[in-house]
Amino acid sequence: MASIVNLTLPIAPDIPVGQVWPHDVPFQMEPIRSYASGGAQLEYYQFHTDTGTRIVTSARFAPRARGIGALDFARLVDVRTAVVDIPAASGQVIEAEQIVALVGQAAWYGHGDALLLRTGWGSAQRARALKERFVLDAPRLSRGAAHALASLLRERGSPFLAIDTPCLVDNALTHAQREWLGLPAWLRPPWPSDIARTYLRHYGPDKHEEDWGGDRSVLQACPVLLALANTQAATQPHSLLTALPFFVEDAPASPATVVAKAVPAIPA
Repeated sequence: MASIVNLTLPIAPDIPVGQVWPHDVPFQMEPIRSYASGGAQLEYYQFHTDTGTRIVTSARFAPRARGIGALDFARLVDVRTAVVDIPAASGQVIEAEQIVALVGQAAWYGHGDALLLRTGWGSAQRARALKERFVLDAPRLSRGAAHALASLLRERGSPFLAIDTPCLVDNALTHAQREWLGLPAWLRPPWPSDIARTYLRHYGPDKHEEDWGGDRSVLQACPVLLALANTQAATQPHSLLTALPFFVEDAPASPATVVAKAVPAIPA
């Protein structure tokens, strides 16, 4: 394993994470000044909380919970992280039995370790090739698997969960899948379009809970890092992971930079 490995999915216009659902805001980068016109390059960026690799806190579902500004950075920097492989194919739903067998029985996943679940899905190359199907066809946890995983995360005292998929739980997305993605792309421009605003006015708490509520159990156990890339470069059972969010103090989630390095060998 190289001394420092970047596990971050890049933020770019052709990376679809954060560009699929009505609440998504596609990444845009526009010049404000240029070297030719102003002697310096300045850019305007537009994106939202779930763009690219990101960290999501329990404040996503709990209005009284504290978000990014309350994170303990001592639990995000050089954190000993157990790497557990759960190979999963396109569209596969990971079941509770797999979590119990592969994560629960991982002897190297000790108390106080963070957990990196590696499905093999996350890569910038795949994201660019599949476009929105990279998000829609990604492996996911069943709701039962999410509950089993949340129990293990609490039992082991994990400071965070990391996974190389852009979404966490197979929430079926009954409403958004049928009502939004059932439209041709040109009829569903994302936020802040008038069409997206109108749709979301009719997408109330009940619909949101049915579509996304399966993530809640894991987020109540610990923060979650989603959409990691290049995780195959973490070649040992443990790595030291560092996750640094874009520090928007009151946000429930934020894009993050995630890097890994090898755990130092213990002298004989």
